[in-house]
Amino acid sequence: MDTIATAQIEGAQHRATYKNTDFDIDQPDTPAAVAATQIHTAHQLKVVGNTVTGHGGYSTAKATHGVSSGKWCYEATVDGCIGHCRLGWGQILAEKQAPIGYDEYGYCYSDTGKFFHCSLSLSNSETFGLGDVIGCVICIEDGETRPETQTDPSRTYPPLRKGVYNVEQKISPGSFIEFYKNGVCVGRPFTDIYHGRYYPSVSLFGGASITLNFGPVFFCDTPPGCSPLCSV
Repeated sequence: MDTIATAQIEGAQHRATYKNTDFDIDQPDTPAAVAATQIHTAHQLKVVGNTVTGHGGYSTAKATHGVSSGKWCYEATVDGCIGHCRLGWGQILAEKQAPIGYDEYGYCYSDTGKFFHCSLSLSNSETFGLGDVIGCVICIEDGETRPETQTDPSRTYPPLRKGVYNVEQKISPGSFIEFYKNGVCVGRPFTDIYHGRYYPSVSLFGGASITLNFGPVFFCDTPPGCSPLCSV
């Protein structure tokens, strides 16, 4: 039985506590791309190169490479909007058969203009649609982590949902996620995020279609200090 399957059983029965790093997998030697493997990507999504097309209800695809420290970015272009899409960053444990931001393992920006984490929307920003280019930035501080408290004043978004893996998450002070629409910042909705390895993640509903760009050449200017995901 693999580690994730074991964790599902033990976590559900509260017999074991895992660290999120227990589930990280080795980074491949190939360039960063949208992953076609089922550990990263829901089986019903169509992946051709770095273009992902949805089918049916919300499901999620992740990139082959993730980051756990530093400041990183990627772009996503909306190719088709017959449906809905969400873009962001997720750990390997983020649920594939749900939108990114459904659980505590992911954070996203929705085409409706809302930001999601733990299935709740944080605030409203600009909507996006066909032809728009969305920049997704993550900054993970390479310092000490700390446990979360019930009334942590520095938490923008306290978790309300716990996954079946019984994973102990810790806060990475100073870390954040922010989003850009056509080169203009639309918000930094998530600060002091959980520490872990995060993968570019896209979730699609219906027939929506998105193309991810991991660099090094982007359509829009990148924020200062950002490295393209292709350099992982």
